[in-house]
Amino acid sequence: MAARTIFKKWKKFHGILYNHLTRSHSKGMTLTFLGTGVATGIVLYNVSSSKVIAAQTILNVSNFMAQPITSVDKLQKNPDDMKTKMELLILKIQADFCKQLESLEDDNSHFKVDRWARAEGGGGITCVLQNGTVFEKAGVNISVVSGLLPPGAIQQMRARGKQIDEGSLPFFAAGMVQFNGGLEVFKKWCDDYFYINHRGECRGVGGIFFDDLDIPSQNEAFLFVKSCAEAVIPSYIPLVKLHKNDGYGYAERQWQLLRRGRYVEFNLIYDRGTKFGLYTPGARYESILMSLPLNAKWEYMHEPNPNSEEAKLVEVLKNPKDWLNST
Repeated sequence: MAARTIFKKWKKFHGILYNHLTRSHSKGMTLTFLGTGVATGIVLYNVSSSKVIAAQTILNVSNFMAQPITSVDKLQKNPDDMKTKMELLILKIQADFCKQLESLEDDNSHFKVDRWARAEGGGGITCVLQNGTVFEKAGVNISVVSGLLPPGAIQQMRARGKQIDEGSLPFFAAGMVQFNGGLEVFKKWCDDYFYINHRGECRGVGGIFFDDLDIPSQNEAFLFVKSCAEAVIPSYIPLVKLHKNDGYGYAERQWQLLRRGRYVEFNLIYDRGTKFGLYTPGARYESILMSLPLNAKWEYMHEPNPNSEEAKLVEVLKNPKDWLNST
């Protein structure tokens, strides 16, 4: 799943939701989250039917941001199919999250909803809010696509140790650009994945990350993804409410823009979700690149002032800490 938001001020908890806050009134420090997001690791499995927990059979689609990608009739006829369960889950989480984010804005700031179809199979719903009072940019996207994985995507999965036969590979991917759920169990996986190799820096201070998760069973993996998705709103929204009116100055804003530059580097060079999308035939580039910030900055050989809060952050980014066991 996947979703990313770019906010007006940086207080972030990563690994699970990549957010870039600005213009509210905050000190531009970067945290990085535990429990905010459902994304970057796209949930992917072969097209095969699988019985799991029953999904609702009577759908009220008026609560979603747009009509489902799959026909309502097909969803209602296949309530136990994993593909149905995944699509309904991300539709609900997307709608709930967009409504919560919008509730923090003024009356003139709303999400632009763009439902799109993919000729090769499936489609998605892109929801973007820009230039708000609290959020400089916030995006919550979902995609439900199917077809044959291109060679580039198959090669990437093999490089991660997945045993995949030669030839084309049918796939179904239900994704949500947002952010992944919150547990210590995948903390090292998060540190290893969200790493800018050429900088020698992690993207954030911690969180969880998982990708291509297929154990212990498809059903249990789904329940885990569901619990992560449902952790986003109760873990993230209170942080925004608490800090959205904090004060900040020019120096904090410049630091925020520099950290956003690091996000751009990671997203375009290393992020597997971005690469998967760009490799997929019929990819919708506007949606794939939605998470990029409206503004970012690079300075030649920039170093934060010694003993500053920014310098302390960089030290942690270069030397990840085990927060649960540290004193």
